[in-house]
Amino acid sequence: MRKLPSPDYSRKFAGARWALLKNPGDLTERQGETLLKIKRTGGKLWRAYEMKESLRAVFAGDLSNDEVSELP
Repeated sequence: MRKLPSPDYSRKFAGARWALLKNPGDLTERQGETLLKIKRTGGKLWRAYEMKESLRAVFAGDLSNDEVSELP
């Protein structure tokens, strides 16, 4: 992000890296708030996060075949 022409991009998502990478149960309060902001704005970043969490759920082995087929 820092190498993009505008520094606004990196400022917009400052602090979001770890909120997006960590498991939801391990988030700090501040990271949880950051994730909620990203969720409210939606967009491609939130869609990517949802896909990451869906994949994590599949590999955790807690889902049935029907639940897996319903994932986004």
